[in-house]
Amino acid sequence: MYNNKVVVVVEVEVGEAVVVVVVIAAVVVVVVVVVVVVVVVVVVVVVVVVVVVVVVVLVVVVVVVVVVVVVVVVVVVVVVVVVVVVVVVVVVVVVVVVVVVVVVVVVVVVVVVVVVVVVGVVVVLVVVVVVVVVVVVVVVVS
Repeated sequence: MYNNKVVVVVEVEVGEAVVVVVVIAAVVVVVVVVVVVVVVVVVVVVVVVVVVVVVVVLVVVVVVVVVVVVVVVVVVVVVVVVVVVVVVVVVVVVVVVVVVVVVVVVVVVVVVVVVVVVVGVVVVLVVVVVVVVVVVVVVVVS
């Protein structure tokens, strides 16, 4: 000890210096290899994640498009079917109403004709009876 300082003297031989340099070089190589491997793994993981995300997004987009197309087709088919059913119902109702009106008109006309004929026959019979009675009375009285 000199002036409260510790002096360490290291004696290194040339052989030991080479070993130290080789060890340092080996450590540097190992560190570089580890860094390269870590960088490669990170890049591969990032690429895989990006590819998976892109594929999932594409699948979702395709599914959404297919669902929208199916819904639109179903809605169009339902609307067409409803319109056809409404038109058929309206046509059937109109035909039924027309048939009922025609039948009612025919029945009324037939009833009126029958009533007119019966009344006419009764009037003719009454006139004939009155004429016969008048003739008989005139003949008997004269």
